[in-house]
Amino acid sequence: PELNRRVLTGNYAGARSLIRRSIVGLSALAITLSAAAYLGVWLLGERLFGVAFAGIPHLLSWMLIGIVGSAPLVWGHPLAVAMNRGDTAFFGSLVGSAIGFTAFLVLVGLYGIEGAAISWALSFLPTFLFTAIVARQLLLRRIAESKR
Repeated sequence: PELNRRVLTGNYAGARSLIRRSIVGLSALAITLSAAAYLGVWLLGERLFGVAFAGIPHLLSWMLIGIVGSAPLVWGHPLAVAMNRGDTAFFGSLVGSAIGFTAFLVLVGLYGIEGAAISWALSFLPTFLFTAIVARQLLLRRIAESKR
């Protein structure tokens, strides 16, 4: 809501500041929570659930790459929507889904469960990367137009 309010009122400097703070905060949060999750699964997974879960930390590490890599870019979706470009967020989701699904079809056959974990991560990164890049370009264009 705050990002939307700043964009709608033309407070582009405030929107950019909020985005920068979001990138830093979401990066720190994703790294901290991912490290805690990895350590928890690594230390307790096999003890709590048995030997069958011994390989889970390795799979989780692939999945956490997707979370840590995409968390700082989450702002792209609300920014696109705030600029009345929900189609950008939708298309970004389609891109990520198509890449993730294609990766799943290829990588599971090649690497089994590890391929599924990698595919899961690959479905997040392109989604948020695409949307963040396009939303940033839209914001910069709007800033330039407001200065005319």
